[in-house]
Amino acid sequence: MAVATWTLFTVSFMLPAYQHMRGFECAFKLAFFWSQAIRGDWAAIYYLLLSFLNLLMLTSPILLLRNTPDARCLRVLRVCSLIALILIGSFLFLLYPKGMVPFLRVGSYAWASAFALLYFATLATRGSRKERVALGLVALCA
Repeated sequence: MAVATWTLFTVSFMLPAYQHMRGFECAFKLAFFWSQAIRGDWAAIYYLLLSFLNLLMLTSPILLLRNTPDARCLRVLRVCSLIALILIGSFLFLLYPKGMVPFLRVGSYAWASAFALLYFATLATRGSRKERVALGLVALCA
């Protein structure tokens, strides 16, 4: 399931995500919100929080590999992915009254679905360290 998560996340950057922009273009556009966020614009701060979710997904194979015998890293990843799901859900909830949801394309939904899969993958991961290392290596090569 973890490999499917990272594959879906990667593919989502190539798909149309918002209006005419692909996922990677949306990710690069997030950099333009820093000046507005510094001035206290909450919408800009919210957009910037979404960029941290990309970092979470990129570091998730490392957290999965570094899982300790007491499963501390796995619990951290599980909590972070749940917070990511809440943030994405609330983002969609905030976009709906503004009439912006119809502008979202398949890439946005694939990106959001990757975080749902990540959360479920952390629930399903029970294998040995060798299995987690194999999963992590496959994800890093994909």
